[in-house]
Amino acid sequence: RIISVRISRPIMKLDHSVREYQEGKEEKIAIGGSTEIRHLGQSIQESYRQNSELMKKVIWEQNERRKSEFDVLQSQINPHFLYNTLETINMMAINCENYEVSEAVSNLGQMMHYCVSNEQHFAPLAEELRFLQAYYDIQTLRFEDLRSLRVDAPEEVLGLPVPKLLLQPFVENIMRHGLDTASHRPLDIWLTARLAGSGQLVLVIQNNGRPMTGQERQRVNENLRKAESTPPNAPWKASGHGYGLTNVHRRLRLIYGEACGVFLDDSYTDGVRFVLRLGCAPHGAGGK
Repeated sequence: RIISVRISRPIMKLDHSVREYQEGKEEKIAIGGSTEIRHLGQSIQESYRQNSELMKKVIWEQNERRKSEFDVLQSQINPHFLYNTLETINMMAINCENYEVSEAVSNLGQMMHYCVSNEQHFAPLAEELRFLQAYYDIQTLRFEDLRSLRVDAPEEVLGLPVPKLLLQPFVENIMRHGLDTASHRPLDIWLTARLAGSGQLVLVIQNNGRPMTGQERQRVNENLRKAESTPPNAPWKASGHGYGLTNVHRRLRLIYGEACGVFLDDSYTDGVRFVLRLGCAPHGAGGK
């Protein structure tokens, strides 16, 4: 019995440590017992080490390949080349007295400069609003039923940093689903910004366009809940319209914490109203 215990105990410990390793609970393989069992444990541990190193190498090579491809693409689409091309088109439009095209090209240049001018992921709210206005002005050339974009933001919030490209998906969603092409009803968009008592920056975007149906509201809320429960690095896709909205929701929760994000106001029935809640200070490493 003693001999049996001495032989079986190291084997059982080895088996237990292997199971723990497979479940991600323990990274060290138990090595003990006779020479043969110790050799077996060392071989398993070395095999796991080699697999781990190989996995890291594969991930590194994939990242380097993606980075290399992106660098090549970025070098082909040089911002200065694009700016110069847009300026050339702008001057051609002015010479032809086509001032609408000139304004559209000028707005597009401002939008591009905002997106690629630096590597910062945040910008003052005032700059984000200027980007939104440039985007809206371009869309008015396409949709004649767009009547106004009204912004109410006090001076105290205009300097607060917000994630870039925060508001454009909501205006795009409003234009895509709020415009009534049959009746050609004019569409107005309102955006208000304020500081809440909790220290949050609250942005409200609403319109007087076509209201969402109950099924559409349910789908948007379902996508927002799905965005909350899906890990940041896990692949997913929103169902129906509103992918950009749920993407913003995931970003805000990652940056500022679970109290922030995008919320659909179900009590507003004259159109659609979205409420964005941002913390005044980024949460964790997401705000760097």
